[in-house]
Amino acid sequence: MKTGDETVHSMFDEITETKIAPDGTATSKRYVTDDETIREMDFAEACDEYVRAASKFEKLDRIAKAQKGIPDNLCEWFDALEEQYQADKRLWLLFVGKDRSRRSNLMYCEYRRAELNVLIVDDPSQSFDTTHVELLLEELRRASEHAQLLQATHEEEKFRPILERLYPADSFTVIRVTDFRLDRGPTFEYG
Repeated sequence: MKTGDETVHSMFDEITETKIAPDGTATSKRYVTDDETIREMDFAEACDEYVRAASKFEKLDRIAKAQKGIPDNLCEWFDALEEQYQADKRLWLLFVGKDRSRRSNLMYCEYRRAELNVLIVDDPSQSFDTTHVELLLEELRRASEHAQLLQATHEEEKFRPILERLYPADSFTVIRVTDFRLDRGPTFEYG
């Protein structure tokens, strides 16, 4: 959310509005001023909206299938289907940005296909030694039998030997982000 005052935006990195009530309590409202943070917030909101819409439609569709494919309220079923479509389209637009190439669309389809069965672990190595990393990866290997595992780390040299020992070579892919540009997104290296 922006304050609407472009002069203020150009002067400060972060803007916080604080109001003090007559009883002495203070409330603060942080204004986001950088476009990247706004895009991240929009994407997170779109993901939440999609999950909500998909869950709503899935529930109605499950009931309809139990009743020989005939929903109790066909209008409500179609409205829920349309909500899911609108949420999915918004998420797709935010995901691919200006790049509507086949590659971006395939990446989005892969993202969507795995969306509800994904376990994301973000850089656990910061507080683990190698022994604990190995124990964690053994547990994650068991979890990955039921979900796709996405492990993010900046310490590939610590994780790679353990991954190669715990997982068959054809069951995982190492993807490195080699560059990131706002106008076209990340550049990946596989290997």
